[in-house]
Amino acid sequence: MLAEFQLKPYPHISDLAKLGSAAVLENFGYRQLHNFWRVWGWWQYLTSQRVWGEMPRVGFAGNGPAAAGPENAPASPAAEPSASPS
Repeated sequence: MLAEFQLKPYPHISDLAKLGSAAVLENFGYRQLHNFWRVWGWWQYLTSQRVWGEMPRVGFAGNGPAAAGPENAPASPAAEPSASPS
């Protein structure tokens, strides 16, 4: 704060007040939501609600060219020889 008053990068005290209020207001919302998630997680832990539920696998089930391995993957454009104009 002392440097703000000595160097005067903000010409008016109202500019400094706006900057200070923006610094305070940016902390409202996210911190409260984050603390709610933390308390909710602790409550679930303490009440033994440690179940994620069923999570069926959906990828790499043999559908598509990438399922068989890299040998069946399409070639990259850099690997193809370029034809020179004649």
